[in-house]
This record gives sequence, C-alpha cells and structure tokens, in this order.
Amino acid sequence: MVRRKWIALLRWSEKYTQTDMVYVMHGGLLLLLGKAGLLSILALVMFFFANWLPPATYGAYEYILTIMVLFGIFSLPGLNTALVRSIAKKKEGSLALILKTKLKWSLLGSLGMFAIAAWYIYKEQSLLGIAIGIGGAFLPFYTVFPMFEAYWNGKKRFDVKIKYEIAVAFLAALCIIPTLYFTDNIAVILFVFFSSYTVLNGFFLWRTLQQVQNREEDAEGIHLGKSLTGIIAIWTLAEYADKIILWKFLGPAQLAIYAFAAQPLQRIIAFNPMGALVLPKVSESNTKQTYANLKKKFFKSFAVTLPIATGLALLAPFPYRIFFPQYMDSVIYFQALSVLIAMAPFVLINTALVVEMRKKELYIVNVAKAVIKIGLYLPLVPLLGIWGIVTGRIVGNVVANILLFYFFTKIGREHEIQKNLHASEEQGG
Repeated sequence: MVRRKWIALLRWSEKYTQTDMVYVMHGGLLLLLGKAGLLSILALVMFFFANWLPPATYGAYEYILTIMVLFGIFSLPGLNTALVRSIAKKKEGSLALILKTKLKWSLLGSLGMFAIAAWYIYKEQSLLGIAIGIGGAFLPFYTVFPMFEAYWNGKKRFDVKIKYEIAVAFLAALCIIPTLYFTDNIAVILFVFFSSYTVLNGFFLWRTLQQVQNREEDAEGIHLGKSLTGIIAIWTLAEYADKIILWKFLGPAQLAIYAFAAQPLQRIIAFNPMGALVLPKVSESNTKQTYANLKKKFFKSFAVTLPIATGLALLAPFPYRIFFPQYMDSVIYFQALSVLIAMAPFVLINTALVVEMRKKELYIVNVAKAVIKIGLYLPLVPLLGIWGIVTGRIVGNVVANILLFYFFTKIGREHEIQKNLHASEEQGG
C-alpha cells in the first residue's frame, strides 16, 4: 500500500519535473547508494596510501597508472559506451563480440608498455621498469574485464552493476591494504593491485556472460565504438597529460601532492549518476522528443552542483587534516579544482551528442580541450608548478563546455526545423 502511494506521488510529480521519476528514484537512488559505498572503500584505500607510503613512492604509483590509462586506449574504451547503447536495444550478443575485439586490440597497449619498461631498465631504473612491465602484462585484462559494468548499465539493472562493483572494490582492498603495510616496493604493490582487480573483474564478467539472453549482435555498435575511441583517446590525453608533465618537470613528490587533490575530485565527479541514468534511457527513446526535457534538466542540475562544489571547497581542509595530514598542501588545489564539480551537468549534453552519434562535434570539443590544456601545461608548469596544471584544467574544461552547449543548442534547432517540416507535410497532405 505504501509503495503504491509512493509510486503514485512520483507519477504525479512528473507533470512538473518532465521526467520519469520512478526510473530516476529507483535507478538514481541505487546508483547514489552504490557510489557512496564505492567511494567509501576507495577513500579507505587512499587513507592507507597516504599514511603508509612515502610521497615519492605514491608519485611513482600514479605515474605508472597514468601510463596504463594512456596505453589502455588500445583496448578501444569507446566500445563500452557503444555496448550500453547496444544492450539498451536488446542486442545482447554484442557483449561477447566486443569482448573479443577489445582483448585483441589491447595487446598493442601491452607492447607499448613493454617498450617503455625496457627503456627504463636500459636507463638503469630497473624497479620502475619492472613495475611498468607488470602493468603491461595485466593491461588487456585489467582494462577489458570491467566491461560487465556497461552491460548492466545498458539493461538498467543498476542493482546488479553496483553489487558487482562494490564486491570488486571491497575484496581488492582486502588484498591491497595488507600489502601496503608490509612493503613500499612499487612493483609488489602494483602486482597485487592489478592481479586482484583482474581476477575479481574477470569473475564477474564470466558471471555476466552466463546471463546473456540472446546472441543478436550490433555491428553498428562496433563501428560507433571505434569512432568514440578516437574521441576518448583525445579526451584521455587531455585528462592524463597533467601527471606525465608533472612527473617530468617537478618529480614524483609534487605529482603525489597534485594526485591527492585530483583523485578525490575525480571520485566525487564520478559519484554523479546523471550520465549512467541518461545514456540507456535516451538510447531507447526518440531524442527529438526528449531534447527539450534534457535541456531543462541541464539547467536545473546547477541548483544542485553549485552548492555542492561551494560546500566541498569550504569544508575540504577538515577531512584532509584527519585523513591525509601528509598532504595538506593538496587542499588549496582541490579547492580551486572544485569548480569542475559545478560543471557536472554538462555530462547530459555530452550524452545527447553521443546518442545522436555527432562524432564530428565530439571530436571538435575534445580536440579543443586537449590542445588548450596541454598548450597551457607546457609553458605554465615550469613557471607556476602545480598551479599551471590547475589553470590549464579549468580553462580547457570551460572552453569545451561552451562548445558542447553550442552544439547541443544547434541540435535543438535542427529538431525544431524537422518538427515544423513534418507538421507542414501533414497539413499539406
């Protein structure tokens, strides 16, 4: 009885929100609770990294993970987004097809990491070279196996997705935390890190494959995923070049200080469920009909993200003092970068462009972001240190978001023209 009344209330509210409130409350609440649990586990692991590892060692850890992310582009990450779209269209055979494609291409990333590992060993930095080589050995599995998340996201089974994600994070933490206690050897830490995530993600991917309901494949999804990978590659370069540049100019200790500002920020931004909710919903519906509502949601979302960004910036010194006392220098950079949290609603606009397959526009946005960021990093980091990275990130994101909004508005005008033409044809008929 209570449940029926609650659903009736949500349905009544839809005439004001112009949104499927039952879907939002069910999926959104599940995602928020799951992301809160995931964030708590990751924060706990970061606590032990901060207190048990020297900054220089943590800086090396971040550097190697960044190399892993960059070479992970060869695993065609755009196929994950395409898989969400394919599964939303009931073409579940795409999971196995995309899995094989991603594993095959990711081997190129492994070769690239092995080459860098050999170069460091040749330069008599054996420990760093071995650690990078370990990353190369695990790269295909570490980057590909988590694709079960895209499958369950496409089916809108956020409960299963969250359950698997939390299980992986929790069990991996049980392996990583004791390792940090017993050693600060970066090669050992990375071996435990990669192997635990590989085994756990592999297990849940296997379980997901057992639950596929049909073998229908989406050939268009492969083509779309490869196109999106080009866009994601540019985005990844823009997002992760900062750590490579800091490592080269300022060294591992300064990279660690920046990482403890950027990592919590990235976790908080990932906490936002809007993209995960919108992509499968818009993929199965007519974008022409949903465009106006999406635009309204975009503007309303700032009423949430702006206060959150402001509050986090003001309160940041307190959790840092308690959990990351070695990294109090990171606070000021976290506060400055908090403006990126306020920009979170732009993920809605980006999702609209992905669903409509506006590849040209997405390339323009991401190329502009990459060029501006890296173009500012290179001259500013030697002059301003970490502030050069902060400046580049904020300016690059502002420009990219302005371009996103411009293209989104252009799509709206096109839809309106099509709607008017269709109405004229019906009247003429």
